[in-house]
Amino acid sequence: MLLVHSDSTCDVCLDQYSFSVPAKTPHAIGCGHIFCLECLAHLNHPTCCPLCRKGFGIDRVKKLHVDRHIPGEREAAMHGAWSLVQRLSRCARSDVDTQTTEELINEAQQWLDADNHKELR
Repeated sequence: MLLVHSDSTCDVCLDQYSFSVPAKTPHAIGCGHIFCLECLAHLNHPTCCPLCRKGFGIDRVKKLHVDRHIPGEREAAMHGAWSLVQRLSRCARSDVDTQTTEELINEAQQWLDADNHKELR
């Protein structure tokens, strides 16, 4: 899944991507670089990437369909992560029975195995 940060901008015009304005939606070209459609349509050299100069076909430009950030989702995930860290810390500092420790380790492992936490590996 590709995540586009709310502050992500086109590297040509430096405007933020907009999903409500079709010309400002992010589009990928063959080399993998991403620009807004408006900038791709107005390039001086329409067959060369503005960043790496690699050739691309204008007919092969792909609109990116991305999952946008859901308000409150990141905050909820951060709260869950922080809660897990605090419980792990308490477990390490105090005399906790083996079963509770193993349950907490399993919970932490499940949290780390989830796709949305791969950046922590």
